[in-house]
Amino acid sequence: MVGESGDFYAHLAKDLMTHQGSSAVIVGDHQPASVHALAHLLNTKLGNVGKTVFYTDPIDANPVNQTESIKDLVADMRGGKVDLLIILGGNPVYDAPSDLNFATR
Repeated sequence: MVGESGDFYAHLAKDLMTHQGSSAVIVGDHQPASVHALAHLLNTKLGNVGKTVFYTDPIDANPVNQTESIKDLVADMRGGKVDLLIILGGNPVYDAPSDLNFATR
């Protein structure tokens, strides 16, 4: 298995070197800072920055005040406007501001 991984990385490195200035190394948002730093370094060394990689401020497609939004949700829940609430990947009982008392009706 190590040999197969080595072959993959050798081919990857060769491909990136062949496409300097026309490639991009991208990592996921939730990767640790060290992985992001490595991607930045690789893009710089490959000459991608300013060609295929551009650094900009993040864009929020639907900007909302999250605190106000959850307060509105709690008010709607208490006002009987919410029949069913399904939350995937979060726990507002734990994460919401405690003064909202999210779990109480």
